[in-house]
Amino acid sequence: MSIELNSVPFFIYAIVALFEAVLVSERLMNGLKEGHPIQWTLCRVFLVPMLLLLMLDDIRLFLGGFWAKDFPEEPAFAWIIYPLLVTHLVFVPVFILHQFEYILAIPTYLEKSPTYISGSIMGITAKRVRIGVGSVTLVLIIIGAYNAICVIQAARQVRLVPELKYGIAKFRPPHNTVIEELGLPVIHGTELVGVVAFSLATVVAGLVFWVQLKWQWYFWAALLAFVGQGSGPQFEKYFFFASNFWEVWIFAAMIFIDYKFLNLYGDDDVDKDKVTKPVVRTVYSNQKKTK
Repeated sequence: MSIELNSVPFFIYAIVALFEAVLVSERLMNGLKEGHPIQWTLCRVFLVPMLLLLMLDDIRLFLGGFWAKDFPEEPAFAWIIYPLLVTHLVFVPVFILHQFEYILAIPTYLEKSPTYISGSIMGITAKRVRIGVGSVTLVLIIIGAYNAICVIQAARQVRLVPELKYGIAKFRPPHNTVIEELGLPVIHGTELVGVVAFSLATVVAGLVFWVQLKWQWYFWAALLAFVGQGSGPQFEKYFFFASNFWEVWIFAAMIFIDYKFLNLYGDDDVDKDKVTKPVVRTVYSNQKKTK
């Protein structure tokens, strides 16, 4: 059995995504032991399966190097495109919430306190920030869910479309024109809105870290990912191979943020056996902290 060498980068991406999932799982278990706030825990709980799905997407493209030999016969593993499609259209916008939780965690990092101090953004309290950002995210999720239902129904009717690119076989859903001909109108121009919103949110979070903490790394990492993904459609071959790279890149940056800033004691080097479970409370940054 031969393999197209062009698919090897996707195998590397899959290994990196798996390693990232292990790191987040470790953070999740440590956070539960230390009594981290529920917001941090939910971010980690959501991120682990998303990283595993990203790994499966990379494996799908890696296996495409094998499938090219028998193209266009559809392999059994081609069905994985359906959960990946739902992830792309429905679940990606949830990462917007992660970015604002990172911002709201800044006071805890600055205080290095065993209590969770939730910050405010431009005088807006954490509760209102979460309601506002959550509402926008919910709208994006609903739009993505509607599109996902239309695309999956169309794919089930006309089957997945075989596509051979750069020696790698792919099986994708039909284009929007075919979907509309089947009487399943998608909402035009919204296919990438969740991804774009997530990318912009990472840049905003990076800018806040730069302004408030004089820490530039996350901003530049987010900006590189935003430009790298955004310029992709102009360069088809580059985008084919680089799109998944930028995904593991930005998730690596988010994991670094987790390790560096989402710690109740300012760092992760404390003796866990001597830590008592903290009392989680909320104090807004524009108010005086109560003793």
